[in-house]
Order: sequence, then structure tokens, then C-alpha cells
Amino acid sequence: MVREVEEDRARFAFWRPNIPTMPDLKSRNCFIRACTVCAALGSLLPAARADVGLTLKAGTLGLGVDLTFPLANKFNLRVGGNYLKYDYNSTYSNVSYAARLKFGSELTTVDWYPLTADPIHISCGGLINGNKIDLTGKVVGRGTYTINHTTYSAAEVGNLTADVSFNTAAPYFGIGWGNAVKKTGHWSYAFDFGAVYQGHPQLTYTTNGTLTGNPSFEYNLNAERSRTQSDLDVFNFYPVLSGGVSYRF
Repeated sequence: MVREVEEDRARFAFWRPNIPTMPDLKSRNCFIRACTVCAALGSLLPAARADVGLTLKAGTLGLGVDLTFPLANKFNLRVGGNYLKYDYNSTYSNVSYAARLKFGSELTTVDWYPLTADPIHISCGGLINGNKIDLTGKVVGRGTYTINHTTYSAAEVGNLTADVSFNTAAPYFGIGWGNAVKKTGHWSYAFDFGAVYQGHPQLTYTTNGTLTGNPSFEYNLNAERSRTQSDLDVFNFYPVLSGGVSYRF
């Protein structure tokens, strides 16, 4: 049953309780730091007399804002942040659970425009990854958990909490369309398609039932975690799709 709940959560994560405060702050602070960096860079523009493009966007990393600066001929620097928090509640195989998807990231890329008059670009950069998934499950009524092929009562397990986290630093590569600092006009569209390599997702289980700390129970819980961990390795790469509107100042 643990596997069934986790697989349902994994599908939700790809899109990706009692939630502790600090993990939520980690995601939020990634976005706040990105906005602070953008504001600091923007304050230097009057002295540099450079163009800057502001982009508002939405995509698989959440809602975001970017600042784009011209670096050299055919190259731009793009700095931005993304944030999204989404709650999901359901009952699956007699387990009532609540999931929380928390996206908070900083993305910095260098965009190369191989054709001067064409808005198509190739992007390379890195993501400061604060993305996180939390799930808390509780058996409905007098149901049972099945952990590593062993059946346990609801009282023995208590609340089953699962947590998935990713590498903090994640390289990014992608292609896109749009140039926020193009010399003609002020408004433009921005589209990006790529992927970040966020490493092996780290899965942890915690319980608060009467068997918590019992060596045999903990062995089965760790065995279940290891088996599910291998299933989550498909999320080593996370797709980045976004679209938005840009304005050149």
C-alpha cells in the first residue's frame, strides 16, 4: 500500500498534512533571493545605460519573473525566479492523504542567438533548486498498511509521512524563442523548452505509531523506501516548459 500511495504521488510530482515550516521557507526563499538579485542588477542599469527586459511567465517550474541583460553580440544573460505551492487531497486504497508540491527556484542562463535576426536561442545555465514534495497518509477507519509485504494496523504505523527532495544545484540546458532585449519594439513573447538534471530524488519515510523505532518494523520500512526510491529515479531529469510576455525598458 505504501508503494501504491507513493506511485500516485510520483505521478502528481511529474506534472512536481502537517507540513513543517522550514522546508516551505526553503522553496519560498529561493524565489525571494532571485527577485533580490534581479532588483540589484536592475539598479545598476542607469549607470550602465543598458537595455533590460522584464518577463512574466508560467510553466512547469511555477509562476516566474526574469530579467534579461545583453552581454555581447548574440548573447544575453537571464536571471529569474519561480514559485508555486499546490495542495492535493485524496483517498487511495483506504489511505487518506494530503500532498503538497512546493516549487521555489532560481534560474540563471546564458542565451545564445546563433542567427542575429532570429529570436531562436540556445540556453545553458543552472538552477538553485528548492523544489520539494511532501505527503502525509493516514488509514481510513480500521484499515491496514502493507509495508514490504507485511501487514500493520493503523495504530502500529500511525501517520505515514513521505518526503521527496532534490539536489540543490541542477544544471539546465534548453532551447527557446524570444528576445526580451531586442532593438525593435518593446513587447515580445518568450517560450522555453529544456530540462534540469536534479539528481536522484531523495525519499524519506517517517511514522508516529506504536511500532516506530521497532527494529523489524524499521527494516521493512527501509526496504519499502529503497524499492520506491528506485522507481523515483525516472525524475532525475525534470522538464522545463514555460511561456510568457516580455517588455524591454
